[in-house]
Amino acid sequence: TMRRLALLTFVVLVGAPSAESAASKSVGVTNVKQLQAAVVRLRSSGGTIRLRPGFYRQLIVPPRTSRPLRIVGGPGVRIERVVFNRTKNVSLSRVRISPRTQHAIVELWDSKHIELNGLVVSAHGTPYSATVAVHRSRYVTIRRSRFTHCGDRSREFAFCLMLFRRSRHITVEDNRFHDCYGCDFIHG
Repeated sequence: TMRRLALLTFVVLVGAPSAESAASKSVGVTNVKQLQAAVVRLRSSGGTIRLRPGFYRQLIVPPRTSRPLRIVGGPGVRIERVVFNRTKNVSLSRVRISPRTQHAIVELWDSKHIELNGLVVSAHGTPYSATVAVHRSRYVTIRRSRFTHCGDRSREFAFCLMLFRRSRHITVEDNRFHDCYGCDFIHG
């Protein structure tokens, strides 16, 4: 029976996923450098990136495997520019898209199965604009987000949500568009 117990213990320890591999699928970040490193690290495995409060100038999500990647913010998380470039199965939620030194934008280029959820897109009090632009992408969902003051003081006409040709299967659901002067809420 001792031999059976040792064999059972060996099977349980070898067959169980390690604590490190489970923890590696969720990564907390506090700056742009850590954020880009986490995107690369989770490229094949998928997982969750948790953004700590702060300002992130730019996030680029390049091509990756089909395993889902979640990028999750919360109060105090602000991003100036996000680019989804030929990527798939990525969600971005609970972040503020707003400018600091240039126009703020979330751009989707040739991407699919992207979900934007709970965003605040606003350029309030700045001379810039804030936009979500969807280029040649499919199966994109923009849900429970707020678009406000997308370009009140911008010298250029602002579009809160811009849908370009060859984008298909776009769902815009349960969003709030309000208080935008000199801009177009949804254009495309």
